[in-house]
Amino acid sequence: MLTPEILAILTGVLAHLLIFIHGEWHLQGAKVVTVHLVLFACVYAFDAPSSKYSNPTTLISLYLSALFSSISIYRLFFHRLRAFPGPRLAALSKLWHVWKCRDSRGHHVLETWHQQYGPFVRTGPSEITIFHPAAHEAMDGRLNRNTRSDCEDFGMLRNQRWHTLIFMFRSAMALLGPFSPAIWIPRLAFDLIPGLWRVRSWFKMLEFCDWCMARRIERKLEDRDIASWFIEDHRSNPQENWLSGDTATLIVAGSDTTAPALTHLFYFLARYPQHAEKIREEIVSVDAQDQVALSKLPHLNGTINESMRLLPAILTQSSRVTPPEGLTIEGTFIPGNIKLCAPRYSIGRLESAYAQPHDFIPERWYSRPDLIRDPRAFAPFGLGMYPCLHR
Repeated sequence: MLTPEILAILTGVLAHLLIFIHGEWHLQGAKVVTVHLVLFACVYAFDAPSSKYSNPTTLISLYLSALFSSISIYRLFFHRLRAFPGPRLAALSKLWHVWKCRDSRGHHVLETWHQQYGPFVRTGPSEITIFHPAAHEAMDGRLNRNTRSDCEDFGMLRNQRWHTLIFMFRSAMALLGPFSPAIWIPRLAFDLIPGLWRVRSWFKMLEFCDWCMARRIERKLEDRDIASWFIEDHRSNPQENWLSGDTATLIVAGSDTTAPALTHLFYFLARYPQHAEKIREEIVSVDAQDQVALSKLPHLNGTINESMRLLPAILTQSSRVTPPEGLTIEGTFIPGNIKLCAPRYSIGRLESAYAQPHDFIPERWYSRPDLIRDPRAFAPFGLGMYPCLHR
């Protein structure tokens, strides 16, 4: 006999096998939670305490237990990535990865997994992280089929305190430190608690970005800037609300990557002052206002490259989704519709790509090419169609 308890268990298993096993449902987290809350409320409404049927709490618990048990068994024993090495808890849920990154040092977490499991590591239920010099070319190269403002003076040095806008940006971006391995968590917060904690700063940041673009739209420029292309696309496709997201990407990527890149450069110059002296000698020999001349100074550019190799502005984030037919990287086949990650911090320190990989040696970029074993490993601004515009 099909009792209510058995029906609840079957419903949980079927919900996974017929619905949640297909696609990226975590991106619809708010909708999934809302639908379940409505359904659970209906169960309580139609199953009064005096009813002859089972307690609603019991039925809901059985449903959720069956749902998550089915998901867990599938991910651990039947998933297409089951043969890839990696932490079992990470294969079970990205929440484990988030917990490991709770101090916002995800690059150290990934490097530890790299040392333990090798060049291809399963770091999520449907995610492979690649620690190989070929990763950047495979993900963003020309033949891949993977899918995927003016500066403002805030007077912080003069005033010796954080500007409100910068504090808001830092507060908003702090969400990405621990939660970047599972972006569905902040997305869930955006939908369900938009006015609480750092989530509020995120939306204030977006409002500021929209305000900046509104001011730019009012201006008429003789020469085209990058914003003009986004504005033109928005006017040709007004039904698509992409302009706000493009604006936020421009402002955040143009500030939150430049600042750490310069910070890292000055850190290495302070730690190894002999290189600062070499750069000074180069600069005094040319016109410091001549950008072409500066771009040809070997030690200056070698120091910048070496700084970005050891401490790239973006330490971990670089991801794509494999095409439906899958992707083969250095003899390793990765199935289709799988998320790929390539942590620049680890790849920049691979012994297979660099001799003395942990040492700061700017000369490797101009007079010691023997210290670079595989140039494919260096892609601080990305490759192909989706590079960072700082390049």
